[in-house]
Amino acid sequence: MAANSNVIVLTKSPTEVDPYEFDVSLNLLTGSGEIVTSVTVGLVSPSGGMLALSPYVVNSTTAGVTLSGGAEGVTYGVRLDIGTNLPRVFPITLAVLVSSYIGETYTVRNPDATQTLIDSITAGDSALGNGTFTFPQGTNISNGYIVWELLDTNGYTYSSGNAFEYVITNTNLAVRAEGRAVITIPSDVPVNLDGYKYQIRWTLTLPSGQTYFNYENVRVTSPNTVPQGPEDSVELAGDTGKLSVVLPGVYDNVGAEIYQLSGSLLLVAYSEAMEKQKTPDGYYCSLYVDTTLLPVALENYIVRWKYWNNSSPNTIYSQVGRLFVVNANIMSATTDMQSFINKSRATIAHQEDMLFPVPYLLVFLRRGRDAFNAAYGILTQFNMTDATSGIRQFWLWFAEVEALRAQFIAEGEKAFNFSGQAISLDIDRTGYYESAASSMQSRLDNECKSFKQNLIKKGIVSGTGNMDSIALRIGAIGSVGISISPASNWGRFMGKFGSGGPSTGN
Repeated sequence: MAANSNVIVLTKSPTEVDPYEFDVSLNLLTGSGEIVTSVTVGLVSPSGGMLALSPYVVNSTTAGVTLSGGAEGVTYGVRLDIGTNLPRVFPITLAVLVSSYIGETYTVRNPDATQTLIDSITAGDSALGNGTFTFPQGTNISNGYIVWELLDTNGYTYSSGNAFEYVITNTNLAVRAEGRAVITIPSDVPVNLDGYKYQIRWTLTLPSGQTYFNYENVRVTSPNTVPQGPEDSVELAGDTGKLSVVLPGVYDNVGAEIYQLSGSLLLVAYSEAMEKQKTPDGYYCSLYVDTTLLPVALENYIVRWKYWNNSSPNTIYSQVGRLFVVNANIMSATTDMQSFINKSRATIAHQEDMLFPVPYLLVFLRRGRDAFNAAYGILTQFNMTDATSGIRQFWLWFAEVEALRAQFIAEGEKAFNFSGQAISLDIDRTGYYESAASSMQSRLDNECKSFKQNLIKKGIVSGTGNMDSIALRIGAIGSVGISISPASNWGRFMGKFGSGGPSTGN
């Protein structure tokens, strides 16, 4: 990680002994040949703690420190003094959060990523906060300390901690005490609705026991982009697949079983979810499945999630999701589709629900395969698991037509027109999608029928769709057929009046 004027936030448990290295090249004077020669500990706050530090030089542009120990739940402010060959010394500030509940109480997606303003923060993330208290000139506020708490409207405390820095500033008008802290939002904190926020309460305590309070509002947003219910999963054949579901509550038993789409045949028996985690939107549960038992196909497999409590074992709830097991050829087809129909995902006008995720593309590829096989009354039975050349091209065109027409409907629902006295705003992209779909459909009508007729003549009516080794197959229309039987003059049966002369048999 790069060091700069901001605080570097680190997290560890009391039992961990962790080395951390910092690239300080941005702090070195450019063009001067300056290099790092020494690293020393300048200041640790709060002092007298159990945190042990061993600084060291890694190379000419990198400093390091090994951290061990530390008191549970305490955030330490550490200043490292970096010495160079000029000679020159510049500081780096570390905030070290010590907690053995990183995976539970302090579940953070990225503990090293911070923000300086806490107006809004995602559940599970951390941020640097500043608590400031102002007093009349001459007030003695030395040897105080500051703590923070995250509160809701009922006064419930979701998380708390201490300020790792306590700075007193004297001016001509006032005395100011400022504390900096790592504000950590647990991942299971309920997210705020629009217009509502939590409060961060800063508390300054003086040696006399007198306390002062300061408040800051903060909005907690959701890190979970997956709504409640099962999540569609796409896995490459042979890999270990992961299935997941977000449930509205906690249940004693959560698991899944897998069925074949056609015939509803049970392929994988019930398996208990191994991972369960509280999120702002519910309870996230997941399990792993061996995909070697599932053949590659464009059709999805049915994942039936079952969950119940031990207190009522006869009341079993269930939800249904989808699992796609594909190969590299099918994944390449989804990429080809994205490069055309999903090109507009890079524009600022599109929203997340207007994009084409891979499970959606696989649905359109399946529909495109079915449309190709039934097109123009010329029936074929390609499964498209290894489609190449012309078959692949026409298959993708059929799938893209289906996808563009679906997007046409979605864009129609979001079309917007506003006309004022001086301003006119019109957002309507439906015409472009319809034009693209119609143009592609016209090309299919002109080219695909004769292509399929040629396939029929060659006897190519089924298979994976691979055209790399196409040859005239036995039984193809237009091939020369010779029937060998006792009534013919060919082969082992010589006719009585055939060209070979009279039979010599008895």
